[in-house]
Amino acid sequence: MSGEIVYKEGLKYPFVILNKLVLPGTDDVNFVLMGPDRKKYLLPELDYILYNLKVGQTITCSIDKINCSGKIFLEPDHPYYKIGERYDFLVLMISEQENFLGSPQKIAWVRDLHGLEWPCPIDHSEGMEPGYSHLACRVDRIRKAELQLSLPALT
Repeated sequence: MSGEIVYKEGLKYPFVILNKLVLPGTDDVNFVLMGPDRKKYLLPELDYILYNLKVGQTITCSIDKINCSGKIFLEPDHPYYKIGERYDFLVLMISEQENFLGSPQKIAWVRDLHGLEWPCPIDHSEGMEPGYSHLACRVDRIRKAELQLSLPALT
């Protein structure tokens, strides 16, 4: 068996940021990353602007997805939030929307440390004062630098 690296979805690998590249015919700036397999990969700069990524830096990326044609989608580790961990977020507002079953679902809109707003499904909003209350949310997933939050299970 050769020493060839076979990436697996969900696993993390180190990537070196080699430079930036604007794709022809677009204004899209991408980081050019080199993986441990010595191949080059593109990462859209705009999605990760708040990560403060720099040329020459080594970053850890999860293999988010490998599609049917073999294209690999990378997700750099967030500089602050970690998947599965719990953080306190400021509650901005409470709304309601239909869940995937068509039932009403209360949503707490919360603010992260970058000032970005994210939805977190909640069971009830009694005692929550938007602008004052904080909500402990678990980071379930980070995809294209977007947080997917839920309430942590009570143990």
